[in-house]
Amino acid sequence: MDESTPVYISIIGPGKIGRTLMLSLINQTKRRYVINIVSRQEVLSGFILDIVQSLQLKNKHRITLNSTSNFNRSSFIFHCAGVSVKQGASRLTTSKDNIAITKELFEKFRPNKDAKVIVITNPVDIISYYTWKFTGLPPKQIIGTGTLLDTIRLHYYMEELVGADKQIETLMLGEHGESIVWAKSHSKINGGAIEDYFTEEQQAKLELDVIHTAARIKQNQGASTYAISLCALEIMEAMIEPDGRVYTVSCLLDEYYKQLLQSPSIYMGLPAQLDQNGVKAILPLKFTPDELAQLQQSAALIESHLIH
Repeated sequence: MDESTPVYISIIGPGKIGRTLMLSLINQTKRRYVINIVSRQEVLSGFILDIVQSLQLKNKHRITLNSTSNFNRSSFIFHCAGVSVKQGASRLTTSKDNIAITKELFEKFRPNKDAKVIVITNPVDIISYYTWKFTGLPPKQIIGTGTLLDTIRLHYYMEELVGADKQIETLMLGEHGESIVWAKSHSKINGGAIEDYFTEEQQAKLELDVIHTAARIKQNQGASTYAISLCALEIMEAMIEPDGRVYTVSCLLDEYYKQLLQSPSIYMGLPAQLDQNGVKAILPLKFTPDELAQLQQSAALIESHLIH
């Protein structure tokens, strides 16, 4: 992508995550962004007005509010509007409300045929599915943050135990929620099996640490904001400048995973490569019987929360 050409981006929902995305984008110097904020408010809020005025010092970028023309021109759309998950509740409890919000949004704002939508709103696997349905875009262009956040959290906790000098590879797959699955058979430390570094007790604690991280963060700041925002920006960057890396994003099951998981068309966290068109390929991994059973349960849980 020509760095002199502005990248048009729309952020749906100027809440904490939307604001963090906005701030992260305008502090970048590599590209020029036209950032369109999609909000139910018809006038600039104090926060957005504050940011817009700050661009007098960073006038490389531009911000608009509820611009239909800029939405239609957006190459990337971040969907982060929705009802927040209450303290101690499952992300799945917000399904109906956030499906309704997603339907309303995409009835009013229609993405262009080449737009890529990065879904952050929870429950991200379910909202990614309905974003695909409501936009009518090809599924490869609808990508949820999925289990990328969980994967980097697990990487963090593993690094705490073995040290930052070790080369860690790991994957968290399935639902971005309590049924998430640690693919231990595809996790390595310095090329060796994790069993060589962690006891079963330590492995169990690592899994629980990942699952309970969101609750720990909420006790202090209300919601996870910074890491998930950077995950979403990482996904966008992987489409602007593909690097061949694997990202555990929420994407539509292909035929391999539909058969493997005995599941219909759903979105869930899977190992995928991204390119300028969206999801380039989902890696057809093999799993241990225990991992496969857990992934099938995770897929069934996601499917049970779709509205038929």
